[in-house]
Amino acid sequence: MVGLVGISRDLGQRGGLESQYEPLRLALDYLNTHYAENVRMQTLLDITGFSLSKLERDTLGLYLYGYSYQQIADHLQITTKSVDNAIQRVKKKLEARLKEMR
Repeated sequence: MVGLVGISRDLGQRGGLESQYEPLRLALDYLNTHYAENVRMQTLLDITGFSLSKLERDTLGLYLYGYSYQQIADHLQITTKSVDNAIQRVKKKLEARLKEMR
């Protein structure tokens, strides 16, 4: 989440976001408005139109909190390979979504 706020500042310095970045701007606005609250990842996904499976959401959430692959695997009771696969799928989906936005 901290990374998204940093992106918000960087993009803001460029004179604002272009229209194709509207979903990202809405998500960042939501984060800025609700910074002191627990923000649900599903809410951000809904705002941006980004779709993840439950495993991908759970894995990404723990990963963003700084958990190691092993800690995530232990917490979710899956293998570290499953953690890696989930993270790789999220990265591919994010890359595809960013290409759509360009």
